[in-house]
Amino acid sequence: MSMDAFYLQWIGCAFGVLGALLLLWIGVKLIAPDDDDHGNVQSSDKLLAAIQTIIVADLVMSVDNVIAIAGAAHSAPR
Repeated sequence: MSMDAFYLQWIGCAFGVLGALLLLWIGVKLIAPDDDDHGNVQSSDKLLAAIQTIIVADLVMSVDNVIAIAGAAHSAPR
């Protein structure tokens, strides 16, 4: 095994652990009781704010999909 492949495996493992921790954090946030009334959240009627929110959500979902595909490809038979 070359050193490049070794480092790629460690990078993949690090992304897997990071993804698992992120999913655990999201799960805890969903299950934990919500004491905040979210009164400090400001709404916006501006189109640019909506576009920024959509772009951030799209980027996060894209990274999640890339990690999932990489994990599936890594365990696929050759």
